[in-house]
Amino acid sequence: MHDIAVMPLLSWGLLAGWLMGCQSSAPSPAVDPPLPPREPIGLQIQRACPHLQGQPFRVLLDFESPADLAFITGEPAAHLENRTAHTGSACLALPSSSGGFQVKLASLLASETFPGRWTLVGGYFYCTQPALVSVEYPAGPRGVLRRTVRLIPQTWTPVLLDLWPLCDPNLPLPRPTPNLVFRISQNHAAPVLCDDILVIDNTRCLAQSGGAGDGWSVRLHGMTTTVDRQGFFRIDVPTPDAGDDGWQLIEANSLRVVFTSRRPDHWWTIYSDGRQYLDGKFVSLIPKDALNPLLAQEHQTPADLSVPPELGRVQRNHPGDKNNDGYAEMIGSYELQATDPMLFEVTITPRTPSLVHPVLEVSRLAPGNVVVSMDEQSVDKVVRLPDGTVLVQLPGMIQRPVTVHFRVQ
Repeated sequence: MHDIAVMPLLSWGLLAGWLMGCQSSAPSPAVDPPLPPREPIGLQIQRACPHLQGQPFRVLLDFESPADLAFITGEPAAHLENRTAHTGSACLALPSSSGGFQVKLASLLASETFPGRWTLVGGYFYCTQPALVSVEYPAGPRGVLRRTVRLIPQTWTPVLLDLWPLCDPNLPLPRPTPNLVFRISQNHAAPVLCDDILVIDNTRCLAQSGGAGDGWSVRLHGMTTTVDRQGFFRIDVPTPDAGDDGWQLIEANSLRVVFTSRRPDHWWTIYSDGRQYLDGKFVSLIPKDALNPLLAQEHQTPADLSVPPELGRVQRNHPGDKNNDGYAEMIGSYELQATDPMLFEVTITPRTPSLVHPVLEVSRLAPGNVVVSMDEQSVDKVVRLPDGTVLVQLPGMIQRPVTVHFRVQ
């Protein structure tokens, strides 16, 4: 009886184990792998437009959702498409017959004051054929701000408007906030795409020196570079994005700012002390400065330069030097080149009654702190340019030959 009683228990145990084994060996139901997280549009824009890195911006419309169409007006045939987006997976498509559309800024910005901190507004446009796109903003007493951009075929092209003119606190802003208007030329035969309507704050300080009340600064805001010496002069220089007459900034530091334009041999150099050189011609930004006649004479008749051969030479092939005498008229500085990377010296002999704060550039000195002296007098105004060139402005008025020493520590 004992054996009979045990056998059913063993059988049931074996059956249960067999069932569990079958269950564990059965294939699991298929599960779709998790979708990768969508990269934020802001990061995609920074990758597509590296110049936006480090600049505050805000995407108002990315056209990833049909709901974005509620914030545009004026083109009923506009729709979303996902073949050629600037970022994300979709963009706004406009038929070839489209004359443009408007963006409801007031709805997108809610109670935010416009432009506020923002210096640029616009979007990115694409067409397989050449086309002109204009961006406009009715600015009330300031009139209509307008800019037209020629699209590069098969390239996403930024069409941005400079909002800096709206930052004048003495003029009222239009209320309520008007629509942003995009107009498309009618002489194109292909659809136009739009993506990433955004606002940008590109304000930044490019150079600064001095203290309150007499400070020198170079600042970018919108499509304007402002060169300012408090209490003496202020100049607003359009950037190349502002139009064909814009100026490309190639150097900005505590001593000077240098611009070039699309025209060949078109240079504009402005020094913090008020001297400026436009296409090689000296003009002072401080008209009544008593030193202007001396500066003009020095510019017309530069000093003689003498460099020990074992230490370096006078550089006579600088692109701003029109007569190969070692003085670059385009930027108002004497050009020198070191042979010994640690030591350099040059003797300057005036050919006019006085040299007023002459400026020297010395290339090919080794990296490191550069100590400059003029006949045992320490020289404080020393700047390293991005390419390693040492820029120096000598103190005082020089009326006799002096020797300037450079030593890299």
